[in-house]
This record gives sequence, C-alpha cells and structure tokens, in this order.
Amino acid sequence: MKKTCLPLLLFLATAGACGSGYTIVDRTTLQVSANSAVVARTLLPSSERFPALVEHLALAEEVYQKQLGLLRERRNKVRARKRDLNFASYGLMGVSALGVGGLAIGTAASGGDKGGELVGAGVLSLVGLGIGTILQLTGAMQEETSVADDKLRTLQRAHDLMLERVRMMTPRVGENPVDLVQTQAQMAGVIESFISEALHVNVKG
Repeated sequence: MKKTCLPLLLFLATAGACGSGYTIVDRTTLQVSANSAVVARTLLPSSERFPALVEHLALAEEVYQKQLGLLRERRNKVRARKRDLNFASYGLMGVSALGVGGLAIGTAASGGDKGGELVGAGVLSLVGLGIGTILQLTGAMQEETSVADDKLRTLQRAHDLMLERVRMMTPRVGENPVDLVQTQAQMAGVIESFISEALHVNVKG
C-alpha cells in the first residue's frame, strides 16, 4: 500500500505546483523586441512620419504577444492538469480493484488466514476508492479551459479594434500642423488604452 501511495503523493505535489509558474507582465521592465518593432512599422501606415507612434505601437505589440503567450500557457496547463487528475483517478481505482482481486484469489488458493487477508483487501479497496474520488472531485473543480479561451478572444478583439482605429485616424499628407498634433495625440491615446486593457487581463483566474 505504501508503494501505491508514494507515486500518488508525488503526483499531487506536482499538480499543485502547476499553477505557480505564471508571470505578470511588468511594463517598466518590458523590453521591446526587434520583431515587435518590425510589426509596428508594418501595421502603421506612413510609419516613417510618426517615429514616436511606432515606438508606442511596438510596445503595445510586445504587451499583446506576452499576454497571448501567458493565456495560452494557462489554458494548456489547466487542460493538462484536468487530464492528469482523471488519468490518476481511474488508474488508482483500477490498481486498487486489481489488488483486491489478487488478494482474494491468493487467499482462496492458499487457504490462509482469510479474515486478515480480507481486512487488508477491504482497506485497500476503500483507500483506492476514496483517493480516486478525491482526484475526480479535484479535477471537476479545476478552472475550465473555456475561461482562458474567452480571455484570448477578448484580447484579440481589443487588439484588432485598436489597429482599426489607429489606421482610420492616420493623418493625411499635407494636413494642418495643429490638426496633425491633435490626431497623433488621439492615436497615442488609443494605443495607450489598449496597453492598459491588455495589462489588466487576469491570466491566473
């Protein structure tokens, strides 16, 4: 019985630690990658005219990609944890059933102390069933992967809306300098709003 419980305890310790590996995107320490800078120049029309906006959009793209990665990691870990808990539950109950059957057959074949052997078989059966049931309940209480999927879709929609608004607001060549400054300020506001929204996505729950 001890040999059966040890792997189970190790599994539970591993499963309990699965949710502790997530990070929170910190804007103050975030480094914009070369890829995000290239994407920003590609997404912003007439990007050479607005270097400050390109840098701002590159930061938005970096935040977006980081949050997407964390949400996908969260979804995959939740999915794997639910699957592992189900496998462990069914496996443990199956092993305990085989153990009870083996004890019963061995006792009948040897003609030994049936009382002691049957007590051991009963304890093994109850322990296997009890722990297997706990694992099933733990799996049922795990966060649904649809929660992370919904957050992914929300983040993607916000990103697409931000890009659409920025493109629609892009100043035309020859626009009045005063209007140009105001338009750039509005575009920066749209980008900043998206960054703030993306950073407030709760990856962990």
